[in-house]
Amino acid sequence: MWKTKSLIRTSDSFLTISAKNKINIEAILSEIYIKVIKDNILSDKVIITNTRHYEALSKAEETLNQIKIGMKNNIQSDLLVQDLKEALYYIGSITGEITNNEILNNIFKNFCIGK
Repeated sequence: MWKTKSLIRTSDSFLTISAKNKINIEAILSEIYIKVIKDNILSDKVIITNTRHYEALSKAEETLNQIKIGMKNNIQSDLLVQDLKEALYYIGSITGEITNNEILNNIFKNFCIGK
């Protein structure tokens, strides 16, 4: 059982609800509608609801930023490929198994890396 004192106030307003006692169900549905539909929070934003996905995307982003810095500093492409494989691993952990060689071949074929 949750006690009121244990709740952390995260915004200026909050709504007390109870599914068991059917208290404020319509009010919470109305608030969800306002936030999602009326305020259009989903228009251009991506919402990550899975912690594992968030962590994988964060690691992939960090690795891709390292690649970007490496490219600016003229780091050899064979060293950057290792970082690229790492980023692909993180993304692949979300999307499922991907073939690194196919993606790397496509990158080397279509972009000026290591030439």
